[in-house]
Amino acid sequence: PEPQLLLDVLLKKFFFPFNQSVVLLFSKLRLMVKKIL
Repeated sequence: PEPQLLLDVLLKKFFFPFNQSVVLLFSKLRLMVKKIL
């Protein structure tokens, strides 16, 4: 189970911040599109 645990920790450390930044970027993009349209 140890490698699996390590993978889980890696996912929590890297994927979630990345996911958050992508959500932020997406919301900014939507705002820009709304301003253009």
